[in-house]
Formats: sequence, C-alpha cells, structure tokens
Amino acid sequence: MNPSADLGSSPPMTPDDVKLIFGNITEIAIFSDLFCQALEEALGDLLQGGKGSDHVGALFLSIVRVVFYIFIHSFIHQWS
Repeated sequence: MNPSADLGSSPPMTPDDVKLIFGNITEIAIFSDLFCQALEEALGDLLQGGKGSDHVGALFLSIVRVVFYIFIHSFIHQWS
C-alpha cells in the first residue's frame, strides 16, 4: 500500500502547522550553534586539543534559563 495514498489531495501540514513547528527555528539554530561551541569548551582536555578541566555540569546549569526561554517562547506561540 502506498503511504501517500492516504493523504489524498490535502497537504501534510497546514500553514498554521508550519508556523507552530518552525516559528522559532532561528532561535533554536542560534542556540544550537552556541551550545555546541560551549560544550566543546566545557569538555576541556577530555577532547583532543581541548584545554582545562571538564565543567559540563556547570554549563548545563547555566544554560537552563536559555532552554526554558526557548520552550516558553514556543509554547506561547502555539497558543497565540
């Protein structure tokens, strides 16, 4: 059975679905880039070429506020 046959002529997502899912994609992408850079630094000398001691736990504690903001921002957009 062809899975796309069940979709009929309707698109898989409505414009509202797209806004809801991708509404804060820019913020998420920026966060992802910054977080990856910070995580590499926080791993310290556990990574080849890294410097210093491991402080990943401290990084996660400091980043919680940013993750919370992204989540709340997405949640607010979902219901507005």
